[in-house]
Amino acid sequence: MKRAVKTDQVYSRLRSAIQAGSFATGSCLPREDRFAAELGISRWTLRQALTQLEKDGLISRTKKRGTTVTMDHTNPVISLLLPCTEGINLTNEQSNAYHLRLLAGASQASARTSLRIETIPVSPTNDPEDIDWIKFRHLSASSKIIVPQAWYTPLAPLLEERGCRVVFIREDTRPENGKYFPNATHIVLETRQAFDQALGALVAAGCRRIALAALPYGDFHEEDPRIHCIFIPRRDRMEAIRQIREAYAAEPFDGLFFDLLELVPPYYGASYHELLGLPPSVRIIVPHEMHANRECRPPMSAINCPLELIGAEAVRLLTQPEFEPRIIPVPMELLLRESSEPLNRFRTPTGASALSIPAFNDSFSL
Repeated sequence: MKRAVKTDQVYSRLRSAIQAGSFATGSCLPREDRFAAELGISRWTLRQALTQLEKDGLISRTKKRGTTVTMDHTNPVISLLLPCTEGINLTNEQSNAYHLRLLAGASQASARTSLRIETIPVSPTNDPEDIDWIKFRHLSASSKIIVPQAWYTPLAPLLEERGCRVVFIREDTRPENGKYFPNATHIVLETRQAFDQALGALVAAGCRRIALAALPYGDFHEEDPRIHCIFIPRRDRMEAIRQIREAYAAEPFDGLFFDLLELVPPYYGASYHELLGLPPSVRIIVPHEMHANRECRPPMSAINCPLELIGAEAVRLLTQPEFEPRIIPVPMELLLRESSEPLNRFRTPTGASALSIPAFNDSFSL
């Protein structure tokens, strides 16, 4: 790689990190030899990048103090973790809707105050075991972090060590994740209750043999005595279509609960039944609400998590004068559409009705 190109890449990376607050104002960057080794570059390349950052007014360099960050970050910051640099991509709805909706709620709440929202991409490879630790240099006891799901638990020791305020969002299907972030507020999604509602809706639609192709729901599928469930393991998630088709050919089912994150049809108005090779008589419910559910044919019934409300509530909790660890359960909502209705009783294509569920308690009201 040419030196100029490498220098530009290092400059862009450090500039983005400084502007995002990864290095606190007034803090000193590591000595050039150690910093270059951490970044895996030569000292010459680092010096060229630092020279440009100094021209931009983001750092100052003196022989006595070394390299100091001069960009001001006086506004309080709420940090929302993202899996990778491409963690929010409007063209990839199925894998990013979760974080987009959380960010929307947090941004709306922060807009009412002087708060600033930053996003921290955790991994350059979308792997929780490959963390870009340089992104977390600036965190301290004054930092306020939204941890969106258990995927981020490898960061728990660091955030605990720094004394950060943390709101940790997790599902009740994995109670063992409760051991992480012991000093955080845990927002617990009541996924088990929503799953039970989904199975009940399929039974009400006349289904008596229901296939499960969604994790982690398969861990407790045998607990429901009302129906015979066929669990389709998904060790290789990209082979889900083949697994569903083979399961139906071996033992036909009339109801399906499956995770569609990798299986969104190639165009709006497409049919999940055609994509999966299933007859229209199979009733389907999916565990994640997103825009594609309303546009496919037939419209998909789905479990909806109030992510915008959760994002806003996380901001409120993190900015309270007194922050105390606690557990806040959050019920989910089952949106019923044509895909799970009895065959002789379809709703309008775009309509949806919601099962009645308990409202948030007062402590969760904005």
